[in-house]
Amino acid sequence: MFGEDADPDYFETEFPKYPMLALKALIQFKECKLLTDDEWVTLANACLSECKDEELGEGKAKQLLEIVVLTWQHVVEKKRSDIELDEALKEGAFFRNLGDDGEEAQALLLFLCREKLGETLPNPTKLQANGTKAADSSDAYVKFKGILEGDTDLIASQARLIAVRAIDGRTASRWMKYGSQDPEHKAVRTVVENMFEQVSPPYLNFPYFWEQFPYIRSIVSTATLSDVLKVYAGRVTEDDISKLEISDIPSGFLEATHELGDGHWDTFHSKVDELLHGIDASAWPEHIKAMDPTVDVLVEKLGSSGCKLDGGIFRAPYIEIVKGVLAGKIELEANEGALDTLLTAIDEKYHEEIWRTLRETVSGVTGSSLADAMRLCPKLIANVAQNGSSIVSDAPPPHLRRDA
Repeated sequence: MFGEDADPDYFETEFPKYPMLALKALIQFKECKLLTDDEWVTLANACLSECKDEELGEGKAKQLLEIVVLTWQHVVEKKRSDIELDEALKEGAFFRNLGDDGEEAQALLLFLCREKLGETLPNPTKLQANGTKAADSSDAYVKFKGILEGDTDLIASQARLIAVRAIDGRTASRWMKYGSQDPEHKAVRTVVENMFEQVSPPYLNFPYFWEQFPYIRSIVSTATLSDVLKVYAGRVTEDDISKLEISDIPSGFLEATHELGDGHWDTFHSKVDELLHGIDASAWPEHIKAMDPTVDVLVEKLGSSGCKLDGGIFRAPYIEIVKGVLAGKIELEANEGALDTLLTAIDEKYHEEIWRTLRETVSGVTGSSLADAMRLCPKLIANVAQNGSSIVSDAPPPHLRRDA
């Protein structure tokens, strides 16, 4: 790269000896693209080899790992597998040198080991005089093993170091994916939480952001979540919104974005309105019977920014479901008052007609089915019964009798 007279082994032999000075030069090399990916990888492997030296000076392990991290961030993805991290992890001296340099060196190693998260770390060894290998554990190894396997947490400075490098290296999604699959992994949870506490949280495409929202919401504070949603409101594009489907909308997102106020997510809420209005009348009975994600979105929309569906479309399927519940033909697994909430999707000018239709057409009501309806829509039942005759053919169960 530097001409025919250049020593081809210069970087791998000299830079690991003076890692602090090398780092400053390599940052410039990175900006100017003075090294090939193969040269970067060769240098990184030389640094890992140096980390296994029994005579390594204090502070050098951290600096050498910084060079390895810099290499990993710079080279193309397919070259990262050429970095010989596994070989270093087999050596007891590697961990002892790591321990001498404290928490920052451990954090850098965890960043490099993100593909090994949750795996069992093998016991390191050392080469004996007779040529055989013997176990070579250490306090530093035991501590890192606990961090990698998820039993030991990171301190704040370690989590921040990894979070910043993960965001810069655009690998935040890898940590989030693992964290959502294993929410009990202490170190990963702390790293992901720290990612979203940064002034500039990770750049994620919106389908993935929406997919991960329940996980993000579960680990960050309410204040942090509000800040994150404000940042992402500035990142979402019209194209992102235009591609939105009902199935993309995570639980809690409508509520959380509505609570922000200031119109941050108004376009998103308008799109959800459009999607709900676009559902055919014939599809609503099955959605409500199943109390599926479409109904969940509607209920959350009603409880946040509100929604008024076309009374001519939604009214008939709604009445059909209520009649089925009252007749004992439909059993819904839903929260208390769920059908009362769904009624608010229909303009109030149609409510009297709904009550009247139910009074005049409902049949086959038993004490048991009425009790179920009272759980799902107590306000509706009260209005149906008002100024009308009893809608139950059998005596109500004891817990519903006025004289009980």
